[in-house]
Amino acid sequence: MEFSYSKYKKQTLVKMILVIIAIVLPIIAELALIPYYIQTFDNNENNAKGCAAILVVFVEVICIGKLISYIHIMTSKEYAEKFYIKGHDERLQLIDRKANTFTTLITLYIVGFAAAIAGCFNSTIFFTLLVVFFGIIIIYSLSYLYFMCNG
Repeated sequence: MEFSYSKYKKQTLVKMILVIIAIVLPIIAELALIPYYIQTFDNNENNAKGCAAILVVFVEVICIGKLISYIHIMTSKEYAEKFYIKGHDERLQLIDRKANTFTTLITLYIVGFAAAIAGCFNSTIFFTLLVVFFGIIIIYSLSYLYFMCNG
């Protein structure tokens, strides 16, 4: 596949718009949810805001890093070409697939084990972890079917 900078810039622009949305939406959602966090934390506003901030910060750091990379692609043809080559390196793609598969399996084992342990102590946590466990399996199955049919 040959590298086309103008085509890659257009694709990157779409990705930039999606990342900007991904940056803004969690902030808006957390601001809207803070009153509910305060109720959950027995009207301790500092704990509620702290937990809301922790949730948003992890997402925001990753998204802002992506946005910086996309801006760099838009402003530098050399960087864009290196980024494109790195993204299409078959060896790196194989490593990424193996890491994702391993991470998914380990996550399933940990969530399943945690659900089994939680079942001895708290039914709400047990059912929450059970829903997460089956949610991961359903998402994995649907994505597997999608890529089998379209990949």
